[in-house]
Amino acid sequence: MPRTNFLISLILALTASSASAGEGPLVIEKQGYFYTSGQEYDTEVGKVIADRMYVEFQIPAKKKHPYPVVFYHGGGSTGAYWGMTPDGREGWREYFLRKGYAVYITDAPMIGRSGYNSLVDPELIITPHNPEAAERMFTNTEETPLWPQASKHTQFPGTGKRGDPIFEAFVSRGVPTVEALRPGNVPPPLEVVARTDKLVQKETAKLLEKIGPAIIVTHSRSGTFGWLIADARPELVKAVVAVEPNGPPFVNALPGSDLEDIARPYGPTYAPLTFDPPVDDPAEIAPVERLAPADEDLIGCWPMAGEQRTLPNLKDVPVLIVTGEASYHAQYDHCTAEFLQDAGVNAVHIPLGSVGVHGNSHVMMSEKNSDAVAGVIADWLDDHVK
Repeated sequence: MPRTNFLISLILALTASSASAGEGPLVIEKQGYFYTSGQEYDTEVGKVIADRMYVEFQIPAKKKHPYPVVFYHGGGSTGAYWGMTPDGREGWREYFLRKGYAVYITDAPMIGRSGYNSLVDPELIITPHNPEAAERMFTNTEETPLWPQASKHTQFPGTGKRGDPIFEAFVSRGVPTVEALRPGNVPPPLEVVARTDKLVQKETAKLLEKIGPAIIVTHSRSGTFGWLIADARPELVKAVVAVEPNGPPFVNALPGSDLEDIARPYGPTYAPLTFDPPVDDPAEIAPVERLAPADEDLIGCWPMAGEQRTLPNLKDVPVLIVTGEASYHAQYDHCTAEFLQDAGVNAVHIPLGSVGVHGNSHVMMSEKNSDAVAGVIADWLDDHVK
């Protein structure tokens, strides 16, 4: 087929796909990309620029909201995660553009298009392609449930198993990262993940100074970013939407984890937050006990030790935590919400099952009802961001 005819056929097919969903063509007024400035380093080969953050943006022709949405991807991934779903449908990027939001999508420093630099960055870990883990944790949790809620999973498109083209499209999105598990399933050093936290906090401050106040949307590993960004520049953060944020506070609670080892010394983050009274040493707030769970399907939470402290810079920032009904996060996202609430933050936790959105795993933005999940977020933003 001649190239011109192929392009015309592709455009018509995409337009028909949109029209069949009752939406019509998506009209973009402006789009592009840029990098934050990063930092200059002296190296053995001379000066280099590293630790920049890639940002792409689209602004709809019918912009209806004053504040843009800024998306941060999860671990081992890139901002491409927010675009088309693995079965070829429009993703959350398009959903919020159609809702009239300007959309900015980032790649975290040292990953994807933000450029890893071996002269200054921590060791890059090339993880083995592990589709079996993806099946167990994300796409086919119902077959061999590792946590109580896993059997409720119904929403991943296709079979969720190796060999299915949708599954292969999903797992192909993984990328090497400085934060991958080391050989023997050893977690990355605290200084590595704390460095990522600090870099995103610093580079996002530059981003918000450029584009103005925004809504921050995080997922999984990037959950820590939202708290740190709001802590650093609360006047420029209109809301934080945390989709199954990295947690729970202080420890990791993935299936098989040691529930007593401190992973995040500042509760919900690896890098320091601003507490009142101040925390000079994270040992001051390290939990000394785990509370009894409120339900047999939940994990008991780890409250901060010592005198009650607040997070004063987050007190005026509305926070939404969203949790899938079948995700491993369904065991413990309530702990993150309670930690923030106890610290004076206006945090709301919505387990999706409680609002009639059922069957979702940790990768809900890639699942069959992704628009329904996005709709819960959009409705909350309508009520809380003016």
